[in-house]
Amino acid sequence: MPRHRTTSAGFTLVELMVAVSLLGILAAAVYGTISRSAASRDHAIERLQRLGQLRAALDWMASDLEDNYATGLQTSDIKVLSSSGSAGLRSAYSGLALLELTVLSARGVTVVDEHAWSGLQLRDRGDQARVVYMLEHSEPASETEATMELARYEFRPPVVAPLEEADRRVVATGLQAVDLRFFDGGDWLDSWQERPGSKPDQKTPELVELSVTAAAGKDGPPIELTMAVLPGSRR
Repeated sequence: MPRHRTTSAGFTLVELMVAVSLLGILAAAVYGTISRSAASRDHAIERLQRLGQLRAALDWMASDLEDNYATGLQTSDIKVLSSSGSAGLRSAYSGLALLELTVLSARGVTVVDEHAWSGLQLRDRGDQARVVYMLEHSEPASETEATMELARYEFRPPVVAPLEEADRRVVATGLQAVDLRFFDGGDWLDSWQERPGSKPDQKTPELVELSVTAAAGKDGPPIELTMAVLPGSRR
């Protein structure tokens, strides 16, 4: 009886090596795609967080500028609106206020001086405060990136006193610079100071341009947002 020779199907060593190599290439390609996607996602999240901080800084300053008001209770040492114009990493140690102004955020809330109160017009009676913005150094996000925070100091009622006595709130972090420009009706100015003896409606500019800058991260360019505000537009 003749014998039939059987052969078992299988892979040679060369075929196995080729298959392993192909699997390695495919795994490397998939890993690279996932890694790039994760890096892009992290970069997008970081950028959105930075944009959120810039928007917060603009919104806070814009809101106070819109509530800017020269009330009848202000003494001569309280400024209606004053600004150094810009602040950055180098100027944060100067101690100069980035923005100082008085605001009227609500009406019929706080009585500051009962004797002066009775002689005021209705529009001068309200919740009045003195607000000071300072750009201050914060803990760096990394060893190579120095950032600052925008702090808002509120004195209610409006008085001239040390910043330590004010209600302090950090309204934005991760900033590199804040710049303000002021339009007086004819020219753009890099800073704003009250003119001595000026009328209340001449103490503030007609328009304020706010510009806030933050770093986008290790690999991205700086992010900058700009907004134009009409001072006293809500009074």
